[in-house]
Amino acid sequence: MTVTFRTKLQSLDLLTREERIEWIAELKLQLLNKIEQVEQYGSEVSVPYQDLVHENAMRSIRSRMDWLDLLLNRVVREKD
Repeated sequence: MTVTFRTKLQSLDLLTREERIEWIAELKLQLLNKIEQVEQYGSEVSVPYQDLVHENAMRSIRSRMDWLDLLLNRVVREKD
């Protein structure tokens, strides 16, 4: 996801407004799936500092989700 994310973001202006919105929505779905994976992993394993590892992963995902919300807001307000 990261390579595609960075590459496509640099070329976001090549997509139509609708394609940008679809792309952002897809990324948000992928991140929601990642949250589920992190939650499941956390309930299945026991590692040192597990609570902090889990918190770091969740904060990273939430931060990216928040950033995508900002991007989506801007794209929705833009005119083609």
